Formats: sequence, C-alpha cells, structure tokens
Amino acid sequence: EGKIYLGGANDGVKSGNGVFLWLAAVNQEQEYYCYDGEWNNDIPNGAGKTEEVNTFTDMDGVKYEIGRA
Repeated sequence: EGKIYLGGANDGVKSGNGVFLWLAAVNQEQEYYCYDGEWNNDIPNGAGKTEEVNTFTDMDGVKYEIGRA
C-alpha cells in the first residue's frame, strides 16, 4: 500500500494545491484513488478532481475494472 502527496503543506498538514495518490493491491485486486485540487487542514476542499478505480478478477479469470471520475 502506498500513499503519496505532492503539494502545499503547513506544519505537516496538507494545505493549498496538491495531488494525493493512494495505491493498494490485495489478493490480486488493485485499486487507486487520486485527488488533484485544493486542500484545507488535511481535507480535500474546494475545486478539485477525484478519480477512483478498482480492479478484480472473477472465479473464471475474467478481469473487471470499476471506476469513477
């Protein structure tokens, strides 16, 4: 599991413009979450773009991707 934040910060707290990316892989399932926009007190705030994608493989080996942007 990996989390990355690139952007403004104030005393270690996300603030201003920034990009947060979270990646995870569990039992052959993968997912990621990305937010690019304004932050205030460590919370996404204001105008920004969010994207989430989850992938999984069913019992027949067919891979599916479910996403939201």
